[in-house]
Amino acid sequence: MWRVDVKTLLHESWQDVQGLSDRWNSLLTESSSNTIFLTWEWLEAWWNNYGRDRALFVLSAWEGDSLEGLAPLFLDRFRRWGAKRTCLRLIGDGSHDSDYLDCIGRRGRENEVIAAFLECQRSRWDCLEFHGTLECSPCLAALMNFARGKSWTISSEPIPCATLSLPRNWNNYLRLLKPRFRTRVRTTLSYFEEKIGATPVPCGDSREIEQWLRILFDLHTRRW
Repeated sequence: MWRVDVKTLLHESWQDVQGLSDRWNSLLTESSSNTIFLTWEWLEAWWNNYGRDRALFVLSAWEGDSLEGLAPLFLDRFRRWGAKRTCLRLIGDGSHDSDYLDCIGRRGRENEVIAAFLECQRSRWDCLEFHGTLECSPCLAALMNFARGKSWTISSEPIPCATLSLPRNWNNYLRLLKPRFRTRVRTTLSYFEEKIGATPVPCGDSREIEQWLRILFDLHTRRW
């Protein structure tokens, strides 16, 4: 039994979606889907670069004036098994630069929010494909439970995620490198110090991150 107490709205133009921008990140921080790849800034940039010729299908869930959930989706139309089909995909999918894509639901309300999304405009799509969603996602669990309750066909494939545990300091990191890479790093640092007069300084305060990232992004852009 699914109890749905939220109202769902469909947004089919980015101008309409922009009306959610002030509340987007606030809801994201109160969800279990909180990653940079679901922030307003990331998805807006993605859509501006990859959204051409795609049909927007963003859903928002409301309880009164409170935003309770978001489904950043688009419609992907294709032909398979001799028939035309329409699939819902998450914004960010297909460009190989976004990870942990998901719907966004306020903690504790994922079941209601996902149920409302899956009932909305059901006649306009044939299937859903979520790529890169975390296996432990409450929204994914709600989606799977809803699909089973409707006897929908479900197919899933686990994708291993590589991780690297970083050491606590720079010297310990250097010891992990192969000798030739360790030599190259030290040679490069010596070059900066002797030829340019620059000495690396570690970022020791989280308040410096925003300023340092802007510099890093600028250097990266200049490099390419």
